[in-house]
Amino acid sequence: MVQAADRLTKLYKEGLIPKTNQDVQLSFSSYVTGRVDALTAITRIKNLLDYDLLYWSQLVEREKAIARLHAFAGTDGTAQGGQAAAGRPAEGEGQ
Repeated sequence: MVQAADRLTKLYKEGLIPKTNQDVQLSFSSYVTGRVDALTAITRIKNLLDYDLLYWSQLVEREKAIARLHAFAGTDGTAQGGQAAAGRPAEGEGQ
């Protein structure tokens, strides 16, 4: 589950979102010059927002899967040295 979520978040972050962002920029330029209508530009913005939402949803699913693995293993999710797995300080540290 974690690996699948990693692959999907990478696909969104490195592929779909940048490509769709380029489409949005192109549609803005085309709208300004009159080559496309407003509906096309709005649709491209909506697509970008949809992919962004899917990216964050997958990231949440990944973190939930990691939490389930830690719960199953009986660990608290911190790596050696007191650092949390995501690189954040463990609870009570660095504050």
